[in-house]
Amino acid sequence: MSAKIALLSARGVLEIGGPDRAEFLQGLITNDVEKIGDGIAIYAALLTAQGRFLHDFFIVASGDSWLLDGEIARLPDFIRRLTMYRLRSKVTLTPRPDLAVCAVFSGEASTLPGVSFADPRNAALGWRAIVPRDAVAALATSDEAEYDRL
Repeated sequence: MSAKIALLSARGVLEIGGPDRAEFLQGLITNDVEKIGDGIAIYAALLTAQGRFLHDFFIVASGDSWLLDGEIARLPDFIRRLTMYRLRSKVTLTPRPDLAVCAVFSGEASTLPGVSFADPRNAALGWRAIVPRDAVAALATSDEAEYDRL
């Protein structure tokens, strides 16, 4: 059985770099950034000081930086909010429109270019992959609606 791969067009990617990225995010988000590793992602949220939901996202390691998979329409607001807290931290926040997010279900993601990780919310949801946007057309074998039904 071949893998089913769907482009998640509503998702975008933000690269978080710099030596202070772990300390910077640790106190701001709802999950422990120490759990992030090669191929191991966390699912987290950014809340207001009163505990109201603002953004949810995945973070996975990629070389010397982290890739954040979040809602593409809300990434500018997310970046704005993180920038307010950055102060003197050595952190870079770089939108990556050259990367796309895919869902891989009914198969393995290990052969895809880029970074792939098991969905940390539920193993039945399969894998997610952050791949070069120009490679998505050749990879997609399913549509987003089929993934949403899953």
